[in-house]
Amino acid sequence: LFGAHGAATDWNKGMDLWRAALAAVAREYPGAVAALAGAPAGPGPLPVRELGTLAPERLAVAMAAADATVVPSRMENLPNMVAESLACGTPVAAFAVGGIPEMVRPGETGFLARPHDPADLARGICELLARGGGMRAACAAFARETYAPETVARRHLDLYRSLLELP
Repeated sequence: LFGAHGAATDWNKGMDLWRAALAAVAREYPGAVAALAGAPAGPGPLPVRELGTLAPERLAVAMAAADATVVPSRMENLPNMVAESLACGTPVAAFAVGGIPEMVRPGETGFLARPHDPADLARGICELLARGGGMRAACAAFARETYAPETVARRHLDLYRSLLELP
């Protein structure tokens, strides 16, 4: 599953890199089907189920049904797509850019590819497909431990308290 606002028009979102990675995935998994949330992709090396723009609840269903979420962005901060995918128990294949390496634990919750390298991203997608659902529990547990509202609130309070103690 790949999805991003403006994916077809925003070069940064990496739709071209996703499509290039799919060509390699198609050689390894010729029966695979890609899913795209957001803009249409047109024909590609794999069949693409174009899901259109999805409400958050429907996106969560799509993520939970996917074997992997792919984030081929050229640069990112802390993309919601990664946190939401992990919360749905779906591992992530993404480029190791921006804050993504803080969000994905290679081999546990996903795969980090060399930035802008579609062949390495394809290798990661294939690795996640080969593992089947083996990472789902770890993904969901990591998301609960890291992104639960109580955890985020506690971390903010801890930060504020530590700042108040500065001379």
